[in-house]
Amino acid sequence: MVDAVHDYFKAQKKDSIYFTALGFVSLALAIFFLTKGHSYFNGMAYVLLALGLVELISGMTLYARCDMDRISVSYFVQKDFEQIHRYEIPRMELLLKEYAIFWKVEIGFIVLGLILWMLSGSMSLGKGIGLALIVQALILLVFDYLSLQRGAAYLNFLQSLKPQS
Repeated sequence: MVDAVHDYFKAQKKDSIYFTALGFVSLALAIFFLTKGHSYFNGMAYVLLALGLVELISGMTLYARCDMDRISVSYFVQKDFEQIHRYEIPRMELLLKEYAIFWKVEIGFIVLGLILWMLSGSMSLGKGIGLALIVQALILLVFDYLSLQRGAAYLNFLQSLKPQS
């Protein structure tokens, strides 16, 4: 049972590293685009700065939390089983609800990005914002889809646990 907990948090930690790296890459691209001095590149840079900061902070926060969560839940599984139902299952249910909200926001970003990209003039600020929104939101959708799948499987595992006699 503990192996499933370790596997889940190990995968979460690995994804947090990827998410942090995505944040660094987004911020580096934003800085690079800002040096171009063109409104199209500035539009992409604004989106990359905003979402890059979110990715960086989220990734680093998740990374910092993973080991402690893994240790706590492993302990719950082995010694304090009631905490699984009191703490971990509600935490995961909330997390999966948050992923549903993230998906809606990211789909909204894609729609907004497409509208801006299609309605804006060539190489304009709006077209840059639109393109960056589309690309970033698609990447975030992939990350969130994988996390959602892994989280749902982990929640099913937790719900299937019965106290050891």
